[in-house]
Amino acid sequence: MIHFIGYLLAAFGVAFTVGHSEITLGAREALDRRGIVARWVVRLMECPACLGFHLGWIYALAVGSEFHPVTLAFLTCGSNFILGRLTGLIKV
Repeated sequence: MIHFIGYLLAAFGVAFTVGHSEITLGAREALDRRGIVARWVVRLMECPACLGFHLGWIYALAVGSEFHPVTLAFLTCGSNFILGRLTGLIKV
Protein backbone atom coordinates (compact mmCIF):
# COMPACT_ATOMS: atom_id res chain seq x y z
CA MET A 1 0.00 0.00 0.00
CA ILE A 2 2.84 2.39 0.84
CA HIS A 3 4.44 1.57 -2.53
CA PHE A 4 1.16 2.43 -4.31
CA ILE A 5 0.80 5.78 -2.50
CA GLY A 6 4.42 6.56 -3.34
CA TYR A 7 3.73 5.72 -6.98
CA LEU A 8 0.70 8.03 -7.07
CA LEU A 9 2.65 10.92 -5.55
CA ALA A 10 5.55 10.32 -7.94
CA ALA A 11 3.16 10.25 -10.91
CA PHE A 12 1.75 13.60 -9.84
CA GLY A 13 5.28 14.95 -9.48
CA VAL A 14 6.13 13.84 -13.00
CA ALA A 15 2.91 15.37 -14.33
CA PHE A 16 3.70 18.66 -12.58
CA THR A 17 7.29 18.69 -13.84
CA VAL A 18 6.31 17.94 -17.44
CA GLY A 19 3.27 20.21 -17.59
CA HIS A 20 3.93 23.16 -15.29
CA SER A 21 7.55 23.58 -14.24
CA GLU A 22 10.10 26.04 -15.54
CA ILE A 23 12.34 23.12 -16.53
CA THR A 24 10.08 22.15 -19.43
CA LEU A 25 8.65 25.59 -20.26
CA GLY A 26 10.98 26.18 -23.23
CA ALA A 27 10.18 22.80 -24.77
CA ARG A 28 6.45 23.30 -24.28
CA GLU A 29 6.56 26.79 -25.84
CA ALA A 30 8.62 25.55 -28.79
CA LEU A 31 6.23 22.65 -29.36
CA ASP A 32 3.23 24.96 -29.02
CA ARG A 33 4.42 27.01 -32.02
CA ARG A 34 4.69 23.98 -34.34
CA GLY A 35 1.05 23.63 -35.35
CA ILE A 36 -2.37 22.56 -34.24
CA VAL A 37 -1.50 18.92 -33.47
CA ALA A 38 1.54 19.98 -31.44
CA ARG A 39 -0.62 22.49 -29.52
CA TRP A 40 -3.07 19.70 -28.76
CA VAL A 41 -0.23 17.53 -27.43
CA VAL A 42 1.01 20.40 -25.23
CA ARG A 43 -2.50 20.87 -23.78
CA LEU A 44 -2.63 17.15 -22.95
CA MET A 45 0.81 17.38 -21.34
CA GLU A 46 -0.32 20.34 -19.21
CA CYS A 47 -3.35 18.45 -17.88
CA PRO A 48 -2.23 16.41 -14.83
CA ALA A 49 -5.16 13.98 -15.21
CA CYS A 50 -4.56 13.40 -18.93
CA LEU A 51 -0.84 12.86 -18.47
CA GLY A 52 -1.56 10.68 -15.43
CA PHE A 53 -3.68 8.35 -17.53
CA HIS A 54 -0.82 7.78 -19.96
CA LEU A 55 1.76 7.50 -17.19
CA GLY A 56 -0.38 4.79 -15.57
CA TRP A 57 -0.65 2.40 -18.49
CA ILE A 58 2.96 2.99 -19.56
CA TYR A 59 4.20 2.25 -16.02
CA ALA A 60 2.05 -0.89 -15.79
CA LEU A 61 3.39 -2.24 -19.07
CA ALA A 62 7.01 -1.18 -18.60
CA VAL A 63 7.62 -1.98 -14.94
CA GLY A 64 4.76 -4.27 -14.08
CA SER A 65 2.03 -3.79 -11.54
CA GLU A 66 -0.50 -5.81 -9.60
CA PHE A 67 -3.12 -3.77 -11.46
CA HIS A 68 -4.22 -4.18 -15.06
CA PRO A 69 -2.71 -1.37 -17.21
CA VAL A 70 -6.11 0.24 -17.85
CA THR A 71 -7.01 0.07 -14.16
CA LEU A 72 -3.73 1.69 -13.14
CA ALA A 73 -4.21 4.31 -15.87
CA PHE A 74 -7.61 5.33 -14.46
CA LEU A 75 -6.37 5.23 -10.85
CA THR A 76 -3.46 7.50 -11.74
CA CYS A 77 -5.72 9.79 -13.75
CA GLY A 78 -8.16 10.10 -10.84
CA SER A 79 -5.52 10.73 -8.21
CA ASN A 80 -3.81 13.31 -10.43
CA PHE A 81 -7.17 15.02 -10.95
CA ILE A 82 -7.80 15.19 -7.20
CA LEU A 83 -4.26 16.41 -6.45
CA GLY A 84 -4.50 18.88 -9.34
CA ARG A 85 -7.71 20.32 -7.92
CA LEU A 86 -6.22 20.52 -4.43
CA THR A 87 -3.12 22.34 -5.68
CA GLY A 88 -4.98 24.60 -8.10
CA LEU A 89 -3.40 23.19 -11.27
CA ILE A 90 -6.84 22.08 -12.51
CA LYS A 91 -9.59 24.69 -12.49
CA VAL A 92 -13.06 23.53 -13.41
